[in-house]
Amino acid sequence: MKFPLPIVTLLAGLMIGFYVNRLIVAAPTAFEHTAAPIHLSKVPFTSVSHNPEIKKQVLARYFQLPHVTQVAKAYLDPGQVASENWHQDMVEMFLFVAGDGVLSLDGKNYSVSDGSVALVFPPTKHTIFNTADKPLELFTIASVS
Repeated sequence: MKFPLPIVTLLAGLMIGFYVNRLIVAAPTAFEHTAAPIHLSKVPFTSVSHNPEIKKQVLARYFQLPHVTQVAKAYLDPGQVASENWHQDMVEMFLFVAGDGVLSLDGKNYSVSDGSVALVFPPTKHTIFNTADKPLELFTIASVS
């Protein structure tokens, strides 16, 4: 029995969608929306698909950072501030790798240090302060939604 191509395409799409949805549910991300930064030690480990002995920590999925526009490492000198800003259509992930500081999200301040990670969705206002006497280093991953 032959099926018309549009029906085959629809069924294939539904099967793929079901499978992808199961993967997303099976491996939750660290963030569902803008929230207080968390430490990497709080993110659960899951296995990689090609070798269950290899573990990973999923910080974001394709639907959270759909169109990555930039991956960069930023350095804030002691006392330096990345002034308050917000984006209409850009999601940013901050992964702090050295130093100590404060991340302000819509006016609420959170301490950040090596291992802190935050996912900031639009239109959250955000500011980064280096409160230490050494550089604050972080990776930023920007994505236009």
